[in-house]
Amino acid sequence: MAWFLPNFLRKALALVAAACFVALSLGGFLGADRASAAFTAQINYQGKLADSGGAAVADGDYNMRFKLYDAASNGTLLWTETRTSADKVTVTSGLFSVQLGSVNTLAGVDFNQPLWLSVEIGGTGTPGWDGEMSPRKPMGASPAAMVAGTAYALDAVYSTSTYATSTRVYVSGGLGVGTTSAGATLGVAGAGLFSGAVTASSFVSNGTSASTLPYASTTALSVSGSAYLGSLTGPLQAVNGLVSATSTLSVAYGGTGLSSAPAYGQVLVGNASGGYTLTATSSLGIAGGGGSVAADSLDFSDIKDTTALDASTVVGFGASSYGLTFTNDGSGNETHNLTSTGDFVIQDNGSTVFSVDDSGKITADNHFFIGAQTNSASTGDAAYTILNSAAGTFGAQTARDKISSIAVYEGKLFVAVAETDAAGIYRWDGGTTWTLVTSSTLGRVISGDATDADAFVMTVFNGELWVGSQNGAATAGVYRSSTVDTASAGDNFTLVNSARGTINATAQTGISDMVVYNGNLIVATQKANSAEIARY
Repeated sequence: MAWFLPNFLRKALALVAAACFVALSLGGFLGADRASAAFTAQINYQGKLADSGGAAVADGDYNMRFKLYDAASNGTLLWTETRTSADKVTVTSGLFSVQLGSVNTLAGVDFNQPLWLSVEIGGTGTPGWDGEMSPRKPMGASPAAMVAGTAYALDAVYSTSTYATSTRVYVSGGLGVGTTSAGATLGVAGAGLFSGAVTASSFVSNGTSASTLPYASTTALSVSGSAYLGSLTGPLQAVNGLVSATSTLSVAYGGTGLSSAPAYGQVLVGNASGGYTLTATSSLGIAGGGGSVAADSLDFSDIKDTTALDASTVVGFGASSYGLTFTNDGSGNETHNLTSTGDFVIQDNGSTVFSVDDSGKITADNHFFIGAQTNSASTGDAAYTILNSAAGTFGAQTARDKISSIAVYEGKLFVAVAETDAAGIYRWDGGTTWTLVTSSTLGRVISGDATDADAFVMTVFNGELWVGSQNGAATAGVYRSSTVDTASAGDNFTLVNSARGTINATAQTGISDMVVYNGNLIVATQKANSAEIARY
């Protein structure tokens, strides 16, 4: 009989006497005294090969191929065992028996899922596979028992119909983990790891090694109710469960080293021995309990706020009618407040050099010096140092006619250089270096200016450098900037008036001067027969 039958006849071949799947060496999993044999991860598979007429195929050694899938059709191939050459399957009177997994291990197969077995026959000579028999054979419960290989050394296991209750597995006698001598209901040899909470009616340590309680967040040990300590030594002592400190808790352990607490009117003062001494507040010029210091003179050289300055930082002197307080508003701004009706006066060796009266008027009884320098010569031309590299030269520009304005802003010196249609503002950066801070197009403050200015005037107001332009085209402008102390040529200024040439009246040809008065910017304009003074 030829082995390679047509498909319709091959499909008629039956694996009769339904295949037996037996998980070997389970060792009596249920009700056994002890499973002692090693677990063999193989499956015994038996079957019978017959032709379409039901007659057994000829005796011989046959090529066979077995596969496991996770579906009855298609699906994912999980395992293959090919039996050829010396591993062929012997068929006698149509019957055969194989140990699946003896040629290719089943160790990598997950049996905790539905599985289907496919079988292919490849003849007795050179393998000529005729395709998978249909349908695939579903794996029964016995192969699923492969996971029983992890069950070992259970004295007795009982199942219960109330599995959904709290009882899952009942063990009669002791259960040993890592040991054959439990010595108790549960015996564990080595370290045990519990990912969840461990609940017990009591814990008893019978070992000689110290127990370590690792920190769980910030709490190492939390006790609800009373805690009993048999004994405890060190700065804290325990006798028969009563915990107390020694007679004196030393400074090294966070104590004072003293046997009594400060009384009213006493403070702890550090001494030369590294401890504390009880000191009466009266000896320090502090009235007991009053919170004030009574002394003819005080040294504040080492008074400081121990934290960042905030709204709670207050240093006060005197009563409310004539007091002086130093406070912080919480935003880094320090306020010195004189609550009296007199003047705030700063003196140098008894002579007043600076004062502020109740109206806010500031008086300096000498001169303000900003970056003042001492010259080697006091008279004559030698007393002056030329800051530009050559007369009329500022930056890349030469033959400039006039300086129309000078201002100091953010500690930097600025000059306005006048030149017909080519005025510019320059910042002195030391030596003979002058940096243009208006538009790179001379005569313009910003690139949006349509006409060229002949000169500029400057002043500092409200933390910014203000500039007024002069030209003959009725396009006078007022500009301001807060970045020119570090900027280079470009659009560093912002136009302030609504339109060039308009301050109050229209067609103003220039700003002749600017000054700060009484908290306002005062602007002087120029226009034939129509000059104005405007307040911003």
